Amino acid sequence: MTASTAAVFLQKTYDLIQSTPSDVAEWSNEGRSFVIKKIKEFETNVLPKYFKHGNFASFSRQLRFYGFDKTKKHDIRIVQDGSNGDSCQGWWEFANPNFQRDCPERMVHIRRKTYSEPNAASSPSSTTSESSSEVLHLKRKMSSLQTQLSALTNQISALTSVVHSYCQPEADDADASACAKKLKGSSSPISKWTDDDAVTFAASDDEIDSGILDALLEFPAMATPLIAFGL
Repeated sequence: MTASTAAVFLQKTYDLIQSTPSDVAEWSNEGRSFVIKKIKEFETNVLPKYFKHGNFASFSRQLRFYGFDKTKKHDIRIVQDGSNGDSCQGWWEFANPNFQRDCPERMVHIRRKTYSEPNAASSPSSTTSESSSEVLHLKRKMSSLQTQLSALTNQISALTSVVHSYCQPEADDADASACAKKLKGSSSPISKWTDDDAVTFAASDDEIDSGILDALLEFPAMATPLIAFGL
C-alpha cells in the first residue's frame, strides 16, 4: 500500500513537515516524530497553505484524533550534523508509530479516533448491567406495591363488613316499621267500611231471589259472609 490511500489530513501534514523551513518545524533526528518550534510563525505562514485555518490548537487536536502523542519539549537539544543544535524549550513534538519520515506508506494504518471509541468495548456490558439493575429495582418496587394493595384490599373488606353489620339492624327496624304502617293504612278503611256501611249495603229479602239465596246458604263457606250482611 502507498501513502496515496492514507487520510488526506495525514498526507497534507506529511507534505507540510517536508516543506516547512527547519527553524519553524522539522522531523526529529530519527524521523519518527516531528516538532513545531515557532508556533506563531507556523500558524501565520504554514498552516493556511495546507488547511483552511491558521490555528495551532485545532491542528494539534486533529493530530490527537489520529492517535498522535503530543509532548512539550523542555531544554533539550536536537543534534544535527555534529553541531550542538538549537534550544528546544517551548517546542511541541508529535509522534505516531505509523507516521515516519522514511516510511510514508505506513500512514495507511492510521485511523481517526472518536471520543466514543475508548468506551465502545465496555459500553455493551455496562448498558446490560445498568438495564439489569433497573429491572431488578422495578421488580422490587412492583412487589412492594402489590403487597400494599393486598393489605389495602383486606382493610376495605373488613371495613365494609363492619359498616354492613352496623347498618343491618337499623334497616330491619325501618322495614318492619314501614310494613306496619302499610298494614295499618290498608286495614283501617276496611274496618270502617265494615262498621259504617254494612247496613247501607245490606240487601233486603225482596231484592234477592229466594232460590239463589237458598242455594248459596247451602254452602257453609258462603253462609257466614252472607249472614254478616243480614241475609
